[in-house]
Amino acid sequence: MLVAAVSSAATVTSANDYLTSLQASAAADHEVVFTTPSGVIEGETVTLTFASAFDTSSITEDDVDVLDEAIELTTAADCSGSEQASVVMAADMLTVTICVGDGGAIAAASEVTIRIGTNAASSGTGSNQITNPTSVGTYYVNVSGSFGDSGSIALPMLDAGSMTVTGRVTENSGGGGGGGGGGASGCGDSTAPTISSIVVSGVSADSATVGWKSSENASGSLDYGTTSSYEIGTDEDTSLVTSHSMELSSLSEGATYHFRVRSSDLCGNETISSDQTFDTLDETAPEISDVDVSLSCDTTATVSWSTDEDANSTVSYGRTSTYGSTKEDVAFETDHSLVLSGLTRDATYHFQITSDDESGNAAQTSDATFSADSDTAPSNVSGFSVTAGDGTSALSWTNPTTDVSGVRILACTGGYPDDESDTNCDVAYDGSGESYSHSGLSNGTTYYYGAFAYDTCGQFASGALGQGTPSAPEEEVLPIEEETPPVVTSPEETPAETGVEEGSAEEGVADASEEVPAGEESSEEVVAPVEIPEITVGDEERVPQGDMQFFVANRQIRLST
Repeated sequence: MLVAAVSSAATVTSANDYLTSLQASAAADHEVVFTTPSGVIEGETVTLTFASAFDTSSITEDDVDVLDEAIELTTAADCSGSEQASVVMAADMLTVTICVGDGGAIAAASEVTIRIGTNAASSGTGSNQITNPTSVGTYYVNVSGSFGDSGSIALPMLDAGSMTVTGRVTENSGGGGGGGGGGASGCGDSTAPTISSIVVSGVSADSATVGWKSSENASGSLDYGTTSSYEIGTDEDTSLVTSHSMELSSLSEGATYHFRVRSSDLCGNETISSDQTFDTLDETAPEISDVDVSLSCDTTATVSWSTDEDANSTVSYGRTSTYGSTKEDVAFETDHSLVLSGLTRDATYHFQITSDDESGNAAQTSDATFSADSDTAPSNVSGFSVTAGDGTSALSWTNPTTDVSGVRILACTGGYPDDESDTNCDVAYDGSGESYSHSGLSNGTTYYYGAFAYDTCGQFASGALGQGTPSAPEEEVLPIEEETPPVVTSPEETPAETGVEEGSAEEGVADASEEVPAGEESSEEVVAPVEIPEITVGDEERVPQGDMQFFVANRQIRLST
């Protein structure tokens, strides 16, 4: 939960709100009491702002009394009459205005009392009450206004069984059979006091005052810590009173504290409240660090920074130190980034960062500047090559190492493209890769390519060029082999027997006219030369070689090629 930070002239002191009931959902009268260090002059206002969980919708001017040092001021709904103060309740805020010229000014250091509910009986008779929040928890009433002082009062809402009551009863000395009632040493009181109106007031960064009331004279004890174990310790006051107040000091700034109060009467009957909480004020502004401005696309700048605690984000910027433009983010976080767009190219801008934490403490940087310098286009791709194939072109390249988002490749048939948007060309490729196969091309046609790298701002490089002419592969022509005429030989003869030299044109033909030397007789029958008639076979009357048999002198001969 948050307590409003004090940022005005002074903090009200001894601030309390005494309710007739702190039970959730109950209707209750309020009596707000505080001391104003500054006072309230005529025309100034005092406001009481209730947490929105309270239902104040039925409160009218007749339900409110205003007292200055226990002296009642006359009130009305406005200052048109002679009343000393006007009273208006709207949107959970009660505004008391000290009317001009009617003698209602409140001096400095005066105690101011504002009664709300059926306890009002001065200018009217109160008949309506404020309804408490429906949920158990701590809720705040903030004191502020144009009079300059401010403060917060914490009101813990309890459920019906939130008080723990312990009774210490000793047996009295009466004899006889029935045991009498009574308490210690004949105290005769076995009823514990009732605790009410637990209020945390005067909350600062390191201190707070806890007050409560008991229904009878009783001692007071306050257990507190940063957890419900109340590990810090206990403050005690043994005085038997009905109004109790204890101030806690040396607390940590911006921390949540748990506490409970206890009261014991003279007979030792003790009541213990349920666990309550309050937050000390956070009065330290966040620390801003790691401020950076990154530029992109000539007209955009991103301002980023860090804070040491959750805080919102605001950048004021303009062409001069008076700024004029603001960008903000209400989210509370430690890492901050805001984009400033619509800047003028090559212009110098002033800017200032502001971050408020959840307690309203603001941190602000001094004036600084940045220049919206022109963003240059990326460099060309390197190694752009075109390898033509059958109806295709294989394209490859290497992208620039920085400031590149993609590459657009145009394909033209009438010459190289003029630029990346040449309408006489087709977009063959657009992406971030480094190779592409351009297919579906016409063989014999020369294609002219332009590869244009571009950045995130849509700026294009001048372009890398290349060309290729797809073509179909050439058909292989085989050589025609010459046929060798067949040679007829006898199956039993060899080239040596026939006298025909191997490889000659007459190989395999028996020479029957070869003479036998004188004085020798031939042992073999002389075979007359065989003339093989020329056979002419038409193109459509060819006979396979295997289907023919030849006989010469009753000898079968074969054809060989």
